[in-house]
Amino acid sequence: MGTRSFLIPIVFIALTLGAAAQAWSQQEPKEFGWFDAAELSLISTAGNVEANTFGLRNTLRRKWMRATLALEVSALRAETTFTTREALGTPEDYRVREIRMNQLTAENYTLGGRYDRQMKERRTWFAGVSWERSEFSGIKNRYLGVRGVGVTWSESELSHLRTDFGITYTYQEDVVQAAGTRNAFLGAQVGIDYLTNVGASTVVTSRVVIDGNSTDTSDFRVDMTNALEVSITRRMTLKLSLQALFDNRPSLEAIPFESGEAVLVTLRSLDTVFTVALVVSD
Repeated sequence: MGTRSFLIPIVFIALTLGAAAQAWSQQEPKEFGWFDAAELSLISTAGNVEANTFGLRNTLRRKWMRATLALEVSALRAETTFTTREALGTPEDYRVREIRMNQLTAENYTLGGRYDRQMKERRTWFAGVSWERSEFSGIKNRYLGVRGVGVTWSESELSHLRTDFGITYTYQEDVVQAAGTRNAFLGAQVGIDYLTNVGASTVVTSRVVIDGNSTDTSDFRVDMTNALEVSITRRMTLKLSLQALFDNRPSLEAIPFESGEAVLVTLRSLDTVFTVALVVSD
């Protein structure tokens, strides 16, 4: 595919999003009803190095007077093309043969939903479910259900601070299942949400979620995401985010010997994801 052919769809998408953002920016903001925010990130290189990284996150919300429903789906996929070259013939008369191999280097999928219901002015109860697959981190399927209460400590036009505490039930299938481990367990979850406005068009957000295992206190996970959002129009935002995923008891990986046998080794405890995305909201 030539450079011009590659740029045509990119230009078309940019013009379409720009026209949509201009039209949406003229709409009056609404207080209740359905709201949607879609994040899209794409990196593609060609030539001597070929790699493609695609990221997508969509959050659909329904807001009532005293309740909120949120549905979220996300996907991250990175693929790299490795090229091996070898010369055939002689130095005076030769040809170069290329062997190309595509390899998946990162993949993560999540799906979740949460319902919040206001009990008092600053207190809510909530219930949620989620599913995650991250085979490069050793997780084939992780299902989690949570029920708990939340407290909003401060809420104004400039900042927002909320904490959550819930009881969880987790069922996890690892790519490599260690002997003697339990797939299902009860646990506890603590969450902190913070938002502050920096200027008229910039927002800083921070979200921390800690999940623990009631049967093994050393088995806990921390999911922390810090983001900077800069408004381009009323409906379009440029978002930079850094997510850190820490697992104190990470999954295992089977490393094979030449003989065909394998040894189980522990994967790294920390994964980080840096994203630059365009967010279109309605």
